[in-house]
Amino acid sequence: MERPSTCVSTTDEEFIAGVLADWCGEMGVELLFTEPGSPWMNGVIESLNGRVRDEYLNGELFLDIPEAQAILDHARADYNASRRHSSLGYLTPEEFRTLDITEQRQVLAGAAKYKGWAAPQLKAA
Repeated sequence: MERPSTCVSTTDEEFIAGVLADWCGEMGVELLFTEPGSPWMNGVIESLNGRVRDEYLNGELFLDIPEAQAILDHARADYNASRRHSSLGYLTPEEFRTLDITEQRQVLAGAAKYKGWAAPQLKAA
């Protein structure tokens, strides 16, 4: 597995971790931080972090790290396969993958228009 050259983290207290800083130092990975109070610097991850915190972390008392990993692995699988995404026209990622490129472009353009942002440009395989 290829390691990243940089790692960007927020300065929120729950994400400041000595272990992460140590790992970055050992691996030669530059550790960067967003500006304090600037969640818009990475709105996608801030949204995901908030969702994970609200749906999985705030309501759980984990007995150990393997239990937490198992629950979060399930959450990741659900999010990446089964959960409906507004950015995909309220399709699941699995449903979106079954569409041909033309249909994918139509879905993305429709979702972008609804949300008021530009649709990503997809290239044909």
